[in-house]
Amino acid sequence: MTGTFEGLSVPVFGEFYRYSEAQTENLKVDDNGAFNLTVGYSGVATEQAIAVAYSPNGTVASGYGAGVYVSLAVSGTSTGAFSTTQQNAFATDISVNGTHTCGIGGIYVYLAEGTATLTTAQIYGGYFDIGTDFGTVDYLSCITLDKHNTTVGTTVDAFILCQLQGSGTGTTMIQMQGGAKPTYFLNMSDATVAGFLDADSRQAATSTSNIAVRVGGTTKYIQLLTAT
Repeated sequence: MTGTFEGLSVPVFGEFYRYSEAQTENLKVDDNGAFNLTVGYSGVATEQAIAVAYSPNGTVASGYGAGVYVSLAVSGTSTGAFSTTQQNAFATDISVNGTHTCGIGGIYVYLAEGTATLTTAQIYGGYFDIGTDFGTVDYLSCITLDKHNTTVGTTVDAFILCQLQGSGTGTTMIQMQGGAKPTYFLNMSDATVAGFLDADSRQAATSTSNIAVRVGGTTKYIQLLTAT
């Protein structure tokens, strides 16, 4: 039996549906164009609910190519706090059940060079650009990271995990570009002495190692002290 759209064809207007061979609805397109896709899968191999093969090949002097492009134009009025009201170009809710030893996450990006000339190219796994002045807002950040766990990871538990797996040593952990700079390297809203903010009790200790930083092309050091 071959699955078909409801009726003899896709309607010119109005909503329409598609069903699986088991007569389970897996596609609904609303009259306003909203695309609702439900994929149930219990196979022994992996599957992609949506697979996009995009292979640009040619000479491009300008423009922005993308496998998936979303234009979100927010207008009108919204109320409520961040925890209750959001408008996002991309959003995901992930529920983990069962038994797993694999990786499970919200997004995975893999970049690899084939045969390319990349002398002046910029290669990035993710690029987040706040490209305009929003005026006075409560929170403004390119990346916001939240953790709600009470049980820490047995091997790694961190807000950011960096792994240098190539044969090269790399140059920097964090690169600050341009002449303008933030006022503070780190700003903590709570001044409580806890966690990595330790009491001022180690000034008499011996410095055994340093964190190397480079300022204006000159190498400088943040001194690390042993406990007294």
